[in-house]
Amino acid sequence: MSHGFDSSSRPTRRALAAAVSLLVAAALVVVPGSVASGSTSAPAGVSDDSTDGHREARLPRLVGTVGPGFEISLSDNSVPAGRYKLVVRDRSTIHNFHILGQGVAKKTSVPGTGRTIWRVQLRPGTYVAFCDPHPDMFTTLTVT
Repeated sequence: MSHGFDSSSRPTRRALAAAVSLLVAAALVVVPGSVASGSTSAPAGVSDDSTDGHREARLPRLVGTVGPGFEISLSDNSVPAGRYKLVVRDRSTIHNFHILGQGVAKKTSVPGTGRTIWRVQLRPGTYVAFCDPHPDMFTTLTVT
């Protein structure tokens, strides 16, 4: 599921942008310093990188895509809790892919493009993936 720009839904876009802002603010409370400092690593006590290559090969995979147009998406919008390999395809120099929720705070750079792989522990809850320069571009992930 992806969300792009639609000129017929201005009030809805404003409401969605406000919701994304609230989720970002909530993540700052849950994960102090991780977004404000620009850090893309997991907070203390949360391991998100596997040093065991055998375990990595078995991790379920999620794919996030941003660009080249004004769209952002995830390959699944609902998954069970657990460790995942999140593969991000950043296809635009004017967007980034930023995911927040339940101890996860990761983002690509706005001018950068290419493929980024993160190993993340997804806990039950709602996660939001969005573009920092364009908060109307977002999608959600529900972890059960």
